[in-house]
Amino acid sequence: MGEIHNLNGDARRERKLSSEEKQRMAEGRSHSRVVERYLREIATGKYHKRGPRKNDPEAIKAELAELNTKIASSPPGVEKLVLVENRRKLEQILAGRAENEAFDELENKFLGIAKLFSDTRGISYESWREMGVPARVLIKAGIYPPNKGRPSADADEEEEE
Repeated sequence: MGEIHNLNGDARRERKLSSEEKQRMAEGRSHSRVVERYLREIATGKYHKRGPRKNDPEAIKAELAELNTKIASSPPGVEKLVLVENRRKLEQILAGRAENEAFDELENKFLGIAKLFSDTRGISYESWREMGVPARVLIKAGIYPPNKGRPSADADEEEEE
């Protein structure tokens, strides 16, 4: 008849992962987190395809100091209201600049792992583009469209027309 199977689990051995395998898995999870964060950030639409707008933080800080002096010496009224509003806008620009710098750092991390991530997971250029990743970023990362050779850095404008 049938064989009697060993049901007590002695025949099953759990496979132990080597330290190298564990390290590769940890790297894969780390890369996935970077890609996930980058895709979420570009999906917000806050970052222009040519990169964030640059403002000189020192010039903004100097203008803020000047505005604070004017606000302190202005009598209450419309003029002071306009100065306060200008100060608020400059503070937002300064805060936005910090956000842009954080995004630049994230984009640089993405550039460092995107090619390996694409090759490992079999992600095509077209899929990245469909997710909103700018062509200039993919080109910098070494990910190119198939059968078209290396596109120029201004491929974003050509593809979106």
